[in-house]
Amino acid sequence: KVSSMFVGNKGCRALSGFMGSQTKLASSCINPITGRRIKVNGQVFNKTLSEGGYIFHNGEIHPINVENGYDISLPKALTHDTGRLFDELDRKGDVLFVFKPSGLLSVPGIGPEKMDCLATRVKSKYPAAKICHRLDRDTSGIMAFGLNASAHRLMSKRFESKQIQKVYFALVEGHIRDESGQINLPIGKQMTDQGFNRWVIGGTKQREAITRYQVFGRFMTKHGFKYSKIKLWPLTGRGHQIRLHMKAIGHPLLGDTIHAPEKIARCTPRLCLHAYSL
Repeated sequence: KVSSMFVGNKGCRALSGFMGSQTKLASSCINPITGRRIKVNGQVFNKTLSEGGYIFHNGEIHPINVENGYDISLPKALTHDTGRLFDELDRKGDVLFVFKPSGLLSVPGIGPEKMDCLATRVKSKYPAAKICHRLDRDTSGIMAFGLNASAHRLMSKRFESKQIQKVYFALVEGHIRDESGQINLPIGKQMTDQGFNRWVIGGTKQREAITRYQVFGRFMTKHGFKYSKIKLWPLTGRGHQIRLHMKAIGHPLLGDTIHAPEKIARCTPRLCLHAYSL
């Protein structure tokens, strides 16, 4: 078992951006009324946020103040990329375990602007390395690379045969009623008005999708915002499985800009989903 608790040049906890730290993630956005930009570490961001959203700061979730801007200082490792090429977590023989920050692609996308990714960075140090599985761009956490063809083949087969258990942590909107549960809803694709395929519950070419979860804490701020910290075990590996399953039971992930309502999507500058261990 390998976990990705520690990351960053100051030993910053990979989870501390949205679980248990005194300084929570803060939104970076443009105030919808004043037009003032909210800044993190003095850097101006251009992400917009509608009135009614929230920001994390000093251990509390605060509604967006539509009359004032904010200038919030945060450790760099808690925003998106750590700024390093990549962080090695462990090595077991010819299998390398590394940390992927939120906001970084697992593999190259289409176009030169999407060539920077974890796979490319790892290959710059280990030219024969091959990625064994993927995480969404906005998900942080542990990933495995085979350092040669045989190690990659072995790990890939273990993922396919479900011999490797994946464990995630997340923050979701609201208080989940049950202490634990299992979600069994098929996931397929649906064509959008823009002509893109999108992962949905149901849809076409449905495949079985199962997720187990356990509640680790329920919280409510002085402003009445309720959220829960949960541990998750995806028993299958469908696209956006955790996001879709939690939304389907009425508890979308904080920071999910694809599936969550806007005020939940924009309440943090990143998706609050972390791949904790393999």
